[in-house]
Amino acid sequence: MRSRAFRFLMVALLLIVLVLGALFSAYYDDLQRLTQVATLFDEEKIVENFRSMDAVLASSEVAAGDDVWEFERGEATLPETFTFGGETLSVSEYMADVGTLGMAVVHDGALVYEEYFNGSTEASKHISWSVAKSFTSALVGIAVEEGHIEDIMDPVTKYAPQLEVSGYDGVPIKHVLQMSSGVRFNEDYGDYNSDINRMGRMLALDTPITDFVNSLENEIEPGTVNRYVSMDTQVLGFLITGATGENLTDYLEQKIWKPMGAESSAYWSIDSENVELVFGFLNATLRDYARFGQLYLQMGKRGETQIVPEQ
Repeated sequence: MRSRAFRFLMVALLLIVLVLGALFSAYYDDLQRLTQVATLFDEEKIVENFRSMDAVLASSEVAAGDDVWEFERGEATLPETFTFGGETLSVSEYMADVGTLGMAVVHDGALVYEEYFNGSTEASKHISWSVAKSFTSALVGIAVEEGHIEDIMDPVTKYAPQLEVSGYDGVPIKHVLQMSSGVRFNEDYGDYNSDINRMGRMLALDTPITDFVNSLENEIEPGTVNRYVSMDTQVLGFLITGATGENLTDYLEQKIWKPMGAESSAYWSIDSENVELVFGFLNATLRDYARFGQLYLQMGKRGETQIVPEQ
């Protein structure tokens, strides 16, 4: 009797182990991504994460062309100290404290300083976070110039009808560009339950970014309050795709990356439906970020070629 009960217990335990093993195997990738997202900013991992986002999320390549915009070279050194809030601080100590991975200084169109730290090199492709928003808004300007977008007072859902069930329904493009969409969004990275952290967990579990945006609601009259909402920029990505018929990777490559003379490819992190995460997940080399900054200083021109419309 006891022997039969013992055998039954062993079989039951074996079945449980097999079921748990199968579940672990089936959801291994999801669990791994969830862990990576949850530890993205951990001190011992942050450096490698920030230059290796293609190991965390899938990505699409923005190819460079052959006509590289070569910087003139100059020589400059950083000052030993700087003053902030009435206090004199050490430049080298500050850069070490904040975990600097690379720094370039362009002056009068010449690259006068370039250094890399913490294992980074000139080939490292660093995540841009919200600097990516400037690339996205530049692409909106190009789409307007090319006539794909008729009027920035058009509702964004005219070009992105998939968002009609969200708080962005009927919101003018201008208000989305100026982050006055009125959409309720908590961007507190220190709050586990904030919208921005909820979004990260959803992406890690392969939830499409469109589904997340469609979960957001409007709480303020659009155009009345300016408030930082990263998803406003993601909506601009939907706008560009809907208006041009191009995905963001191809449109960036054709309209900015190659004409600008980037020397290296870049990549966008993408969701489970290959949609670019355009509010902060462009990854590129330091010099190519510097080229984009110089392009702005030159009112959108490289030489005589107007790449980003001056207006």
